[in-house]
Amino acid sequence: MSWVPIVDIGERNAVHAIAEACQRTGFLTIVGHEVPTTVLDDTWNAARDFFDQTLAEKMLVAMPRPGYPYGYSPLAGETLARSLGNGAPPDLKESYAIGPVDRPTHTITDPDESFAWSENLWPPALPHFRLAWERHFREMAELSQRLLRLMAVGLGTPAHHFDALISRPTSAMRALNYPARASATDVATDQFGASAHTDYGTLTILLADPVQGGLQVQDSTGEWHDVDTVPGSLVVNLGDAMARWTNDRWRSTMHRVLVPEGRRQSIAFFHNANWDAVIECLPTCLEPGELPRYQPIAAGPHLMQKFQSTVNTFGGPMNEAMPLGPAMPPGLSLVRVTPEFTATTVPAGLLRAHEVAEGVWGRLKVHHGHVGFVFEDEPNCRVEAVPGEHVDIPPGRPHHVEPDDDAVFVVEFHR
Repeated sequence: MSWVPIVDIGERNAVHAIAEACQRTGFLTIVGHEVPTTVLDDTWNAARDFFDQTLAEKMLVAMPRPGYPYGYSPLAGETLARSLGNGAPPDLKESYAIGPVDRPTHTITDPDESFAWSENLWPPALPHFRLAWERHFREMAELSQRLLRLMAVGLGTPAHHFDALISRPTSAMRALNYPARASATDVATDQFGASAHTDYGTLTILLADPVQGGLQVQDSTGEWHDVDTVPGSLVVNLGDAMARWTNDRWRSTMHRVLVPEGRRQSIAFFHNANWDAVIECLPTCLEPGELPRYQPIAAGPHLMQKFQSTVNTFGGPMNEAMPLGPAMPPGLSLVRVTPEFTATTVPAGLLRAHEVAEGVWGRLKVHHGHVGFVFEDEPNCRVEAVPGEHVDIPPGRPHHVEPDDDAVFVVEFHR
């Protein structure tokens, strides 16, 4: 029996079952959700078509700068554990995300709010893609409202309590593709498909892979449990906003995805409150004499800070935005550098590091595939680095990095 309960949200006891699941696990698998199977299938197939494209085709809709919320993020483009302040190797997944599919009808007064309403980037070679995704997005938005009304009753408030706080939701939807584990050596120590994290908004609705597992949730003792799916179901979990609203009576549960043995895909809808919605403890969630555990926060800035903390930087110094696009070569490699270091990406996947300041040492760490490393003063001495290994780079020594087409590596420079 799965640790995550299955709840039919169309049954008469749905409110009680949802409340019990939210308090015990923060996760539930829902059936009876009334989302048409054709909508789910069309979105799933469109996502598979997208990920089956070449890297160059996917890069046509790459996130145009670090921290841009929508578009394509290549393999190892983020590290979700960093949203909790934890260090970890890059997550072994690629993703494609969109934001709201209908433009805002209200006046945006906070300049930062435009972040959540950034333009979506639609893949030009897949004409059926946009329609399928917009239909799915709208279905998930309606289902989120339905779930929040059931949850409101379960928390002892009127069914429409949350309506005013989610009338202009800054929600997002993301497809994730986890490549199959090629061999045990392809994965670095403590590396995951998605590293351990909590979600940031009100709730998440996941269309999970019906064949390939890997999603795990953590209980209060620290033990991890597999999430099993049933045909036609959706997996729902609570985000940080709900934990704050309920003073931790309901859980925003830590979860992760293991690197799968076979290819794994999922599509997640992240429901968020209005940008300016104040997230503060509900009176019904305070016992006599109890104080709120959290200070009130605005939903939008919390969301933006969490998201941007997870983004890995591609191709250039972190203090300079380097646009991504079709000019990027095949075998795009992930590079993280400090402002003291300048990196240039050149054709054929070759990366040349130069202008290394005096007293700065570099370290190249491989996370996936194989990387050749050649010092220019020793052209006949080629170092082959594999996952879990690193190559130290002394100051001022010219060198070349020659990765396999699917290689992922990180370059760190330190004084």
